[in-house]
Formats: sequence, structure tokens, C-alpha cells
Amino acid sequence: MQNRLIKLVKYIWLLPTFFLCLWILNSHFKTTGCFGLVEVLGAFFKHGILILILILTSLIQVIVMVEKKAYITHSIILCLCFLFLIGTYFLLKLPSDYFKSEQLLKAELIDFRKGEIILRKDNSFLATEIYTDWSCAYEGEYKQEGNMIYLSPYINELTHGLFEDTYRIQQNHYLIPYQDTSMVMDSLRWLRII
Repeated sequence: MQNRLIKLVKYIWLLPTFFLCLWILNSHFKTTGCFGLVEVLGAFFKHGILILILILTSLIQVIVMVEKKAYITHSIILCLCFLFLIGTYFLLKLPSDYFKSEQLLKAELIDFRKGEIILRKDNSFLATEIYTDWSCAYEGEYKQEGNMIYLSPYINELTHGLFEDTYRIQQNHYLIPYQDTSMVMDSLRWLRII
């Protein structure tokens, strides 16, 4: 019984490494929600914990490998830990929207508040409120009819009035917002197509 427990403990070191890699990758490819200084500090903490777990796992496996002369099983565990680390490293090098569909249009709002809208080919959009020390991103679906773009109806409430749910494309230069089927004449609320 104790021998089985020792064998199980050898492989338990892989679980925290694997789940921490998944946690880091999930936060990297997540595009919605609010992000600021706390999230940056959290990312440093997660990366630090991952490195610490990998160093401890490697040291323990090397010590056990030398003492018991069981090179094969402990070498496999070491290789899997480093494989998780290398895979996570290369996936973190990818842009956060790598697995999303291609961008169709990108427009920015330059006002005392900044924001941008990205429309994708799969009829999804990403609206981002950008402030000095934090930003919030919201995803939804849109439909386009001629030169009119209809975003999800809740986007105005979520972004505190920064974005409207209806825009008209004007000469491929601007997205002009519409409120209650009338054009907003305040040019500060127009989005410039990049």
C-alpha cells in the first residue's frame, strides 16, 4: 500500500504544474472583463508560482533520481514538467486574439474617454473602454445591413453610454452612432475607422 502511495506522489507533482499552466493560458486568451494593475500583479504572481513549482519539482525529481537510481520514471516526469513550461511559454508569445476570427473593421473613439470597437468576420465584436489605469472589454454579436451596423442592444448600458447599439459607416472613414433612429451630430462620439 505504501509503495503505491509513493508511486502516486511522484505523479502528483504534475497536476499543479498542469493546472497552473492552464490558469495562466486562460487569463492570457481571455478578452472580456476589466483589467488593471491588480490583474498585472496577479499575472506576475501566477508566473512566479509556476516557476517556483517547476524548480521544486525538478529538484525533487533529480534528488530522487540520483538516490534511487530510477532514471526512467523520474526523467519522464521532468520532461513532462518542462514540456508544460515550454508549451505555455510559446502559447503566451501568441497574441491574445490568436484563436479568434479575422478582424473585419477596427474603429477608435478619441474623446476624454477612449474606446475602440473591433468587428470580426464571424459577426462578433469586441468593444473596449480604455482609461488611464484600466480598461474593460465586452463581447457580443452584430449584424450588418448595407452601411448600418447593429450591435447587441445591451452595449450602451455596459459601456455607460460610450458606445451606441447602431452605427452607420460613412465613406469608410467613420462610424456614426444613431440614437432612436436619428444620427448623433456630436462628432466627439463618432468612431474613426483605423
